[in-house]
Amino acid sequence: MNKGLLEYVLVSSGGKLHESLLSTDIEPFHLQIALLMLGLKRSPRPLRWQGDPDTPQGDPVDIWVMVTKNGRSDKFPAEKWITVRNQAGKFSPMEHRGFIFTGSIVRDGVFVAQMDRSIVALFHDPTAMFDNPAPEGGNDEVWFVDKQKVMPKGTDVIVSIQKKK
Repeated sequence: MNKGLLEYVLVSSGGKLHESLLSTDIEPFHLQIALLMLGLKRSPRPLRWQGDPDTPQGDPVDIWVMVTKNGRSDKFPAEKWITVRNQAGKFSPMEHRGFIFTGSIVRDGVFVAQMDRSIVALFHDPTAMFDNPAPEGGNDEVWFVDKQKVMPKGTDVIVSIQKKK
């Protein structure tokens, strides 16, 4: 998306594209296996529902977006293109604090991130593989695309995930 309210930073194709900043063709299950093989630890206690006010648990990561323009590549934190609306209705840039690898959940033998196609959530979502540690993460009405900074819709980017030290 290049404008409007957000609930996700990244979803897989067929996911909630109408609420996400970015989309990818990667299969969530394949990404999950790769992350676990690299040693990332998922949440020992998943969030209970979408919008749960608790802080997600798991390994902290930074999510970077690389954009190539005119032969030059620049790397930015995913938060760069997101603004937060406070209780007074004023917007400010999303603070770069990274995300939490929660690892989604398995329900009735189904890896739910694969079914829902949810990869990185802004609004707390136990089915997403990564969640937002910000105190506002339990609110679905505060996250917006920063129209002044976002790249044009359809821009190819590379998303990388880096475990925080």
